[in-house]
Amino acid sequence: MNYSEALDKLFTLVNTEGAVLSAPRTAQPRFDLSRMNTMLARLGNPQNHQKTIHVTGTKGKGSTSAMVTSALSASGLSVGFFSSPHLHTFRERIRNGLSPISEEEFASILKKIWPVIDEMSQEGIHGRITLFEVLTAMAFSWFSENNFDYQVMEVGLGGTLDATNVVQGTKVCVITSISLDHTNILGNTVDEIARDKAGIIKPDAVVVSAPQYPKVIEILEEACIQKGARLIKIGEDYRWKPGKANLRGQQVTITGPYGSSNLWIPLLGNHQLENASCALATLESIDVVSSVEKKCWISRGFKQVSWPGRMEVLQDNPLIIADGAHNPYSVQTIVNELKYQFQGIRCTLVVGFSRGHDFNGMAKELACLRPDLVIATQSRNSRSVGTTEIVRLMQFNGLTAVGTDNVRQGVEQAISNSGPNDLIFITGSLFVVAEARGFLFRITPELYPGFDRRI
Repeated sequence: MNYSEALDKLFTLVNTEGAVLSAPRTAQPRFDLSRMNTMLARLGNPQNHQKTIHVTGTKGKGSTSAMVTSALSASGLSVGFFSSPHLHTFRERIRNGLSPISEEEFASILKKIWPVIDEMSQEGIHGRITLFEVLTAMAFSWFSENNFDYQVMEVGLGGTLDATNVVQGTKVCVITSISLDHTNILGNTVDEIARDKAGIIKPDAVVVSAPQYPKVIEILEEACIQKGARLIKIGEDYRWKPGKANLRGQQVTITGPYGSSNLWIPLLGNHQLENASCALATLESIDVVSSVEKKCWISRGFKQVSWPGRMEVLQDNPLIIADGAHNPYSVQTIVNELKYQFQGIRCTLVVGFSRGHDFNGMAKELACLRPDLVIATQSRNSRSVGTTEIVRLMQFNGLTAVGTDNVRQGVEQAISNSGPNDLIFITGSLFVVAEARGFLFRITPELYPGFDRRI
């Protein structure tokens, strides 16, 4: 089995990242973890062979996971990292440190576990196995096969019934900022979503929480008491102070129970300082080496972290910044950052949305940026919102907007509309950001014709 054949096999599975995300809540399938537990039991329960750091949240979980992974790798430990979605290739979801699994290893691990998938499918009593479940099982199996010291597992959706929530003996559970997203699946209130995400909390674990709404903190505190877990609150137990910043990164001083750490992160935006604080609290709760050594490798790991598509500078002249924000809260955070950093600079917005997200709320937040022009576009993803609908929505919010057929046209038009000192901001969907990166950096994308989750 080669890589192309492996992808073909994966695409025969149910894709919960496509139709399920855009379906109304009343039409959602009923999820449970029995199928995932059965599959992993037949594979020898590889999910329990490594120490686990489990990360959920509405925003910031990918960046936080990447910082934790980079720092642990800098300490000399081997780290498996599972995340979703990907930007340019499925292999980005399963990593050794921050390096994606090779095509050969990807195909090899799927070939090894496919007989179990085939067996369960033929039995016909487990329901249809999903693509995300198999990718998660592949990650667990590969991490176990390679005897990684740690596995950093980013939740795909929610927490309680996510396919990653099958690990035992989790060392640290991280809950980044919680807000409304995927309400058709997770619930219509922040409280409902918080209860779902609190489902990853395991007995005796350390739980690191980003600053949250008061009711969310109450829910997390209650869950920690029930599980005998210890809660660390960012903003109380750990505090951060921003330092110098430029378009290549920023300094931050984070103070916690073990003193102060002066760090440089090549990630932009004040929200990344919150994520860095979550990552530092996670790392300091793991007794790996002495405090002096730990400060050195944490500093080195943070400095080396890479997490594309999040407040990323794609070009300097004109300045092009892209962020895959895909809910109103995330968009509001980025818009406030851009208004602060680039006050008075003429801005062109390139935007595309995906169904299953509150794109009406995102459009309202983007209007606060007051761009000179909005260029509506759509990615190749089958859940993309049509440009006519986006143009109408932006015009309703008082903005001048035009439509383009694809992301490349949108970026080209934005560049032709901009002077050397102007700003182009690309956002609304990671799919749109991925295609913009692909065009500007000449990255050949993986195309999946006929498959409803494609980049």
